[in-house]
Amino acid sequence: MARIRLSLPAAAMLALVALSSPVQAQWGDPFASLDYRVTPACPFDCDSVSLVLSGELTSTSWKPPELMSWDRLGDSISVYVRVEFDANVTLPVLVPFELVVPLGELPAGSYRVVCTIFLDNPIATMPMVPFVTTTDAFRVAPPGDQNCDGVVDDGNPGGGAKCASD
Repeated sequence: MARIRLSLPAAAMLALVALSSPVQAQWGDPFASLDYRVTPACPFDCDSVSLVLSGELTSTSWKPPELMSWDRLGDSISVYVRVEFDANVTLPVLVPFELVVPLGELPAGSYRVVCTIFLDNPIATMPMVPFVTTTDAFRVAPPGDQNCDGVVDDGNPGGGAKCASD
């Protein structure tokens, strides 16, 4: 019988990984890929802005992500998403998903988005646990700022103000 021998640093690292992500060790990683984007890409203060989470789940063991809630406090937007584990027989195939979070019209300015994704297993004894927290930023431009750099582009041929009310 072969023995596995770990040095103290390796054993400590293994214990840290095991304790820090028991859900991942138990259920596996839900995401083969995960991307975030804001639509439109260069929003104006008259646009309806959405945050889009998209990617691929690692298998049919994971139900597509669903929005739990979101809120905005000043220039900070917090988004809470749930991904549920399905303990039934599943297929090891990549499952594409897209979740659109409508934020609506936002005042001009810079925004910080914090997205927390919770893993949930309804038959497990542990509650939902945060799996991923990511931070992103985007800018909502005032009318006339055609490239979202914070500068109103006067004299832009055909540019002018984007919003119909201007």
